Amino acid sequence: HQALERIIEDKIVLHLVKSQEQKDGKPYIAPEQIEQELKNRVKRLKDDGFPVRTVEDLYRVFQDDYGQSRKEARQFIKERMSVDKYMWGVVYRQRVNSWVTPQQARYYYKANPKQFSMPLEVTFRQIFIKRGRPDAELAIEAVEKGLVDGAPFSELAQTYDEAAFEGEPERAGRRKTRSFEELKGWLFPIPQKLAITKTGEVTSRIDTAAGTHFFKVDDVVEGTPKSFGEALEEIQDQIRGDRRLNVRKRFLAEHRQRTRIAIFLPPLPDSKKSGNNGKN
Repeated sequence: HQALERIIEDKIVLHLVKSQEQKDGKPYIAPEQIEQELKNRVKRLKDDGFPVRTVEDLYRVFQDDYGQSRKEARQFIKERMSVDKYMWGVVYRQRVNSWVTPQQARYYYKANPKQFSMPLEVTFRQIFIKRGRPDAELAIEAVEKGLVDGAPFSELAQTYDEAAFEGEPERAGRRKTRSFEELKGWLFPIPQKLAITKTGEVTSRIDTAAGTHFFKVDDVVEGTPKSFGEALEEIQDQIRGDRRLNVRKRFLAEHRQRTRIAIFLPPLPDSKKSGNNGKN
């Protein structure tokens, strides 16, 4: 359902983009901008350790993992760029106040002390669902529902984690301990999320280039808190980010009320009937 909600939100913004294109008489995103974004994605994946070196490699990833042709991949990227450009260039610029007063920053710092203390070490369990897996969305929804219903994290891991999907449930959900120095090399935003998750808590879904992750933190070795001065820039970014999120929610809610939305989707397959955790 979350995936469907994101699709609906994107379609609302893309409708506004189309109106803007008609008004301006030119494409909202030019072909050369798409080419540059393709190159940027290649660089990001390469830096994250993925075997992607050229744009042609990236097209093969779209084909192998998502079943998208070159044309479909370019259209997907164009739409993603259009949504981002509209939100940043029109909505956030007009509605988000970027000025953070010293009083606001100080209050945020005092209200969120753990957020500005970088832990030294964390012990956790993980559920990883690989991007492109046939039952990925069903597995993600099942994990989210299981967490809400209070199912043990280890049991969910042994059912839905990638290791379980590959037939080795005994490897799923094992306790791991990593220093935050080691975690610096992990995909964004995993290190940042683990740094602010308390002992006993489970993170919300974390989407990365590789797939979707859930973490349960079993123990944290705390470090030295940052001073207000050291944390100031981070605080300002966080406050602005919270403002953008609130503005986005209000903006999309306003336009949903004015927009007729019709959903034409076949019923989802019953995961219980698929057998073997979604394998055919």
